[in-house]
This record gives sequence, C-alpha cells and structure tokens, in this order.
Amino acid sequence: SRQATLGPTHPDTLELSHGLAALLGDMGRHQEAEVLLQGVLEARETTLGPTHPDTLASLIDLSALLKLMGKSVQAEPLLARAVRAQEEINGPGHPDTLASVSDLAMAMLALRKYAEAEPLLRRALNGREAMLGATHPLTLTSLNNLAMMLQAMGKHAEAEPLLRRALDSREEKLGPAHPDTLASLNNLAMPLKALGKHQEAQRLVRQSLQAREETLGPAHPDTLNSLNNLAMLLKAMGKPADAEPLLRRAHEGCEKTLGPTHPGTLTSLNNLAMLLKTVGKFAE
Repeated sequence: SRQATLGPTHPDTLELSHGLAALLGDMGRHQEAEVLLQGVLEARETTLGPTHPDTLASLIDLSALLKLMGKSVQAEPLLARAVRAQEEINGPGHPDTLASVSDLAMAMLALRKYAEAEPLLRRALNGREAMLGATHPLTLTSLNNLAMMLQAMGKHAEAEPLLRRALDSREEKLGPAHPDTLASLNNLAMPLKALGKHQEAQRLVRQSLQAREETLGPAHPDTLNSLNNLAMLLKAMGKPADAEPLLRRAHEGCEKTLGPTHPGTLTSLNNLAMLLKTVGKFAE
C-alpha cells in the first residue's frame, strides 16, 4: 500500500486518506470519516504547519462534517481556527475568509450564541454584498442566515423583509425549483407563522414540501424539515389532528436518515411529544 511505502505522514498518503474520508462521508459513514479526517488534520498540522492550504482544507472539511453530524460544539473551535488561518493567508475580505466567517456564525447560531453570531453574520453579508453584488447567491445566503438568526432571537418583523428579498432574488436568479429557492420559501414561512400570517405561511410551506418531495425524495432531510414545519404550522392554526400524522412521518424519517441522537431527530421527537400532550395522548 501507499502508506506502507511512503509512510503515514507523507503528503501523498494524507491526500489519499483525505479523499477516502470524503468518500466515506458521501456514503453516510460519518464516524469513520471523522476519525480519518482528524488523523489527517493532526498529521498535516505537524508536518506542514497550521496555515498551510492542505491543513486548512482538512480543518474546513472536518468542521463541515461535524456540523453535518450535529456536533456544533466540536465544530465551533475548528471553525474559529479556520477563520484565523484564512485571515492570515487571504486577508479579512477574501471570499474564502468570508465563507469561514459565515460557517463559524452558523455553528454559533446552532449553539444559540446569538450575540457572538450576529456581528459575524453582518460581516459576511456586508463583505459579500460589497465584493459580489446584492443578488449573488452567496450574498443571498448571508442575507438568509442573518434573517434566520433574527428569527431565532424572536425578531420576526425584522426577519420577514430580509427573507422576502432573498426569496424574490432567488426565484428570479435561480428559478422556482432550485434548492436555495425552496429553502427561502420554507424560511419565510417561519416569521409569517410567528406574526399570525398563517394562510400565506401554509401556502409557502406546502409549495416547498411538494417541490422537495419531487426533486429530493420523501426521506431527504430538507423534505423532512418542510414536513415538520407544515405540521407545526397546522398545530399553531389549531389543527392538531392534521399535524399528528405529518409529525410522525417526519420523526420516523429523521430517525432513519439522521440517526436517533441527531439534534434534528431529537427536535422532531420533542415536537411529536408536545403535540400528543396537547391532544391528550399521554400514554404515548
């Protein structure tokens, strides 16, 4: 094998291991990919240094995998290191630096560190808007991310116009069935629900769910997210009987697709439990 011939820390061996980790990740074998990427990162840091482009690639790929696995606590310090390295290599306003800033902010958002996430999200948005323009897909992603944080903080009236702007631009630039457009449909429905605009919210979520089922399939995490959002909207509208089968389907799908301990699965379980309590099915 190449490892036996060249040694475990040879750049070619590490490149091969990095590629294998990516393949394992694509196959859903996340635990194995994590162990492999961790080893590659440590070896590259030792042999190449912390700011070498290959080390940085390992750092970014490992943190992305950890975020995918719902391990935002472990991802956050890696992403903070990636931002520092990017700033040193490329400068503070470089697109790659802004991408790492955005990723760090989203990990903080998942951990509910809103005060720390907000300036990073605004930095990414302002930097991308200045460099790429107001309607570039990355600018719209940053716009959407900032709105999601405002929503998480309960600032729904501030989030709504940002999400409308993102949706309009994505529909025009990417088309109505693009995954980013469907994400915007789903995301805009959330502040509308909170502001009591239930009919419009329901129309958007049903549109998103139908398109995601057709393009991604019924078991895709994005489809399950739309399913969960529709169920929670129906519950808010006083229709728990309509919501229950959707929440059951969402939870079963999350358990199968994401695993029983993933934060998304646990959220869907909690949503189902709260609904069952509402309708008096305590035994379940």
